[in-house]
Amino acid sequence: MGKILIHQLCFVIISTWSLSLAKAQQAQCACDYVIKTSGVYQSKDINPLPGSTICIQAGTYDRLKFIGFAGDSTKPLRFVNLGGRVVLKSLTAVNALEFTDCRHFIISGGGQKDLKYGFVAGASYKDITAVHVNGKSSNFEIERIEVNEAGFAGLMIKADPTCDSTTWRSHFTMANVHVHDNYIHDVAGEGMYIGNSFWGQGQARTCAGQSVRVLPHNILKLHIHHNLVERTGCEGIQIGCAPDFDVHHNIVRTAGIKPFTADQDNGVQIGGGAGGKLHHNYFEDAQDVGLIIVGHLGDLMVANNAVINSKGVGVFCDERTGSLPNVNVRFINNTFINTGEDGFRLYNETQKNSLINNVIVNINTKNSTDPFKYISFGQQAKAEEMNNVTTQTVASLKFLDQAIGNFRLTAGSPLIDKGTDVSSLGITSDLADRVRPQGAGFDIGAFEFGEQQAIAPTLVATTCETASKPNTITLQPGVKAPPWRLLQRLKNRAERLR
Repeated sequence: MGKILIHQLCFVIISTWSLSLAKAQQAQCACDYVIKTSGVYQSKDINPLPGSTICIQAGTYDRLKFIGFAGDSTKPLRFVNLGGRVVLKSLTAVNALEFTDCRHFIISGGGQKDLKYGFVAGASYKDITAVHVNGKSSNFEIERIEVNEAGFAGLMIKADPTCDSTTWRSHFTMANVHVHDNYIHDVAGEGMYIGNSFWGQGQARTCAGQSVRVLPHNILKLHIHHNLVERTGCEGIQIGCAPDFDVHHNIVRTAGIKPFTADQDNGVQIGGGAGGKLHHNYFEDAQDVGLIIVGHLGDLMVANNAVINSKGVGVFCDERTGSLPNVNVRFINNTFINTGEDGFRLYNETQKNSLINNVIVNINTKNSTDPFKYISFGQQAKAEEMNNVTTQTVASLKFLDQAIGNFRLTAGSPLIDKGTDVSSLGITSDLADRVRPQGAGFDIGAFEFGEQQAIAPTLVATTCETASKPNTITLQPGVKAPPWRLLQRLKNRAERLR
């Protein structure tokens, strides 16, 4: 079977996912400050109170950079579009949107109810990222931003260690990073580049004339969901230094189309210092490996994912410096269709691999000198294998409409009720958010036969519709704003006059 046109399936999946946007309640956010001018804004010039809303007036900007802004754990600062779409288009060697040393804040393009993406960011200059959160930033959320161009990554979240010891892993941890409901496409590098690539070996620096190696920070409680990433030069999503991530309900299509180096043309990469849960995702048309995993800082669960039309291996799993031995790497209820090489290729000999309830369909069988396999091992790696189905005959599995790439099951499919019960491992729904199991047992692959929807988890609403209010202060780069006590007095006076 040749390459499948699967775009219609993506829309089928999206329509059944419990999208966070659909669940969010649109609150009202009155603007405490309004920005109308491109430039660099420093918190020391403004000193906003925790819980303040900083609105960006609709229009076109060549850059916006924010330094040192901080809310608190119960009252984050909000940066929201006001009155329409904010277009950020950098044509020079600066990020379009950048946050440095900021904490407890939310970047939201949800300022107008009828706009899905209230911020649109692009950076055309070579090697420049469109949206960058760096420095010692922590505890933040990014939602409803479209990135339509970048000379490097679409979204980058990390701070590389320097000679300043406060940037080292032993002194700084980024935490509570939440990225959701964004659209990133047509970028030269990675769609999302989150966490440093050198967790185990660190990076070489010359400090006070001495050559040293310094280790990058970890990212704790990284949560990425309901994002669409398309047409990236390198990986669609790359994650490192995140030992407890939760990545789900994302679509990554056509990644690795023009990599910087030959090994950067994969769909999704889980790098060094990582572990967590990768589930309910749809990965299509990777130019090489669909999913590459090379770091193991904790248990990893890969479940309810579809990996379609990978030109290389479906999943490649190895280990890098710092990987922990004997952690669990579980592949459960995934669907792999059309791989250019092996379905699974496992080289991680020191972890405990489990392959349960996966279906692997139509691998490349034309490599006669060293035939590809549905499941292959190297470097003495091994795995527990239970109820996996492999076949070259797609029609025998009775998918709903394989011609358009709809791999849901129909009555009589040999995948129905033939899987191992994995509910004890927390697998209670399928890729389309339907209950597992719905028959006499678990089905094999990413889709369960049946129509009963699972109860979606409650998501905290962060979206708010912006509105101006009396005494809103217009900010200017480098210009001190009135102190908050004066703003409070003006607010109180306005309320008494109503």
